[in-house]
Amino acid sequence: MTSLLSSIPSPTKIREELERMVLKDLLGPVGGPEEEIDEPSVRDRYLVGMLAPKRQELSPEQFDELPQGGSGSVEDGATESSSPTTKTMFPSSFGMTFCVGLEAEALQITARWGHYHRDRSERLTAASGDKKLVWKRTQREAVSEAIPLKVGRLNWTPDGEFPEVQVQGLVRKRDDFWSVTLFLVNGQQEPKKLRDSAWVFQPELIVESPGKEAIFHSRPQQKDPGKSDPVTFAEEQEMAMLYRHHVEFGVGHGVSIHAECPDGICDKAFRLSTRVVPTHEVPQTTPPTTANWPRMSGLVLDMKELGETAHVSD
Repeated sequence: MTSLLSSIPSPTKIREELERMVLKDLLGPVGGPEEEIDEPSVRDRYLVGMLAPKRQELSPEQFDELPQGGSGSVEDGATESSSPTTKTMFPSSFGMTFCVGLEAEALQITARWGHYHRDRSERLTAASGDKKLVWKRTQREAVSEAIPLKVGRLNWTPDGEFPEVQVQGLVRKRDDFWSVTLFLVNGQQEPKKLRDSAWVFQPELIVESPGKEAIFHSRPQQKDPGKSDPVTFAEEQEMAMLYRHHVEFGVGHGVSIHAECPDGICDKAFRLSTRVVPTHEVPQTTPPTTANWPRMSGLVLDMKELGETAHVSD
């Protein structure tokens, strides 16, 4: 008989699965790449990772009212409105800016997103016996040809069925690197009916070299030592030393960026991708012992004893 204890996952695996489930519930697609959503609106089902059609506005009255003090409701207590006083624009694009070594000659871009359209379900039936009307998802994904690095603007249409969903960018040449900005733009017009069909869900933008080389460099820190006082400059130098293995490869615009580096290399990356929900692994801070660091044997760490020793030496 197989013991049930042998199948219990580790705490790390449980945390990873919980993180995956929460992300799918907020971003989607919960039901897979070809899911069906039996709800009036896809925007009501998912909360993050949506690019609106061009010039989509949110009126102040569409914002929720938040109860004061973190409890109560509009009916049973005073509320604090979270809505702005003017109309707010939904984001219709996101992107990133990054640095590429001058040795690179081209980039390759991958764009993917989910498109939802209204159609009859293949598995859900209404009370009348007819197939229910649902939102059906189709995965849209394309990989560009090699795009030469040259100064100027670039435009790429990933999917011919959606010509108004484009990747737009700007390439600039600096003294020691290429500076590249890329945006995934939803330029579609929102229809009067079935509005969710013009929205972009679960968007992702990936950039790499055609040969998968590590061409992405750290972003230069534009600081002038002459404009900082000696103490501030010393602190900046200390922080640069402490975090020298944590390189910032780019900056996101309305989104986070994830960099993938070769094994054993921390100052160059071979792929950058967007992350709607950023994550970061916080290392465990368990102090070392003599078992894993024998040189600590005989080392005095007691603060009182160290303090008294310093006083005697004075």
